[in-house]
Amino acid sequence: MKKIPLLIFSVLTTMQLAFGQPNQNYCQHFNGNQVLMLTNNSLLNLQSSFTMEAWIYLEASSPYGIIVGKTFSPRSNDPFQNYVLEFDASGLKPEFVQTTGLAGSYATATSPNNISLNTWTHIAATLGSGQMNLYINGSLVSTQTSAGIPATATGVPFSIGSGATPTLQTTCCGITGNIMQARVWNQTQTASAIQNNKDIQLIGNEAGLAACWPMNDSAGQTVNDISPNAFHLIRGITTAAENEDPTPALISSTSPYFSYSTIILPYNSNNTEELYIVDYNSDNFKDLIVSRLVWPGTYPASYAPMQTLKNTGGMNFVNDNPIVGIDSLVHP
Repeated sequence: MKKIPLLIFSVLTTMQLAFGQPNQNYCQHFNGNQVLMLTNNSLLNLQSSFTMEAWIYLEASSPYGIIVGKTFSPRSNDPFQNYVLEFDASGLKPEFVQTTGLAGSYATATSPNNISLNTWTHIAATLGSGQMNLYINGSLVSTQTSAGIPATATGVPFSIGSGATPTLQTTCCGITGNIMQARVWNQTQTASAIQNNKDIQLIGNEAGLAACWPMNDSAGQTVNDISPNAFHLIRGITTAAENEDPTPALISSTSPYFSYSTIILPYNSNNTEELYIVDYNSDNFKDLIVSRLVWPGTYPASYAPMQTLKNTGGMNFVNDNPIVGIDSLVHP
């Protein structure tokens, strides 16, 4: 007989949905010197209002690593970037950098905190009305006054995972980790729109959407844009297989796989036998039903009451015994 004498249970839930990112099988893995890019340098030249966003799973510190955007050419010259979502010198703090293409116009909105390694994190940047905003997991974490309207940057390819040069080579600097759901909008997304859209798959025809790369591509040299613009990316620096190609990675291979919360059940003099997880009141929260028994057994048999605990949200439970009334069991 399986017997659970303690009143403490750890409830585990899979992290695939807990992280919130859109459900898909694959992402793209970068080793620090790999890139996805548009071969046409004149595409995605963003102007005074735009939004860039992506989900990233950082595996190691990536100083100045480019998540998405256009670097400057040459990369080593002031102002260094055109517009990018990247990491700062520590390689752990996301930042939004935007310039006008002129020396001295470098402006950055930098997160005050590191993001966690080996954890999916949503990062978004908006430019509009002269203000730069940086969002982490849908929350505004940094603002900065814009340097002005970005340069047209027609000589630099739009890239993901690393900087890229006009001659379609990688340049400083690359990401070590996974990226998925990279998107570009030709408008300043509101905070609520960023929060609402980050967790869902887009159709591709949403108003203002310039490009959307789910990165659920498991093979081939192309990573597809599902928007009508069809801004498909190539893996690496040519259409051939090479060391600069990021590789498809199963999202299920990223960890952690579970999270847990400890629940202390209200005291009951009977022995706890089983814990059942079920949404018995159809409110989309998983509730608990606890069955109990008298042990050691008696003759004649002794009945023990069932107990119901209603989930009120946030893993908070309240006694809800009226739903089962006086029902009791001998050996559930």
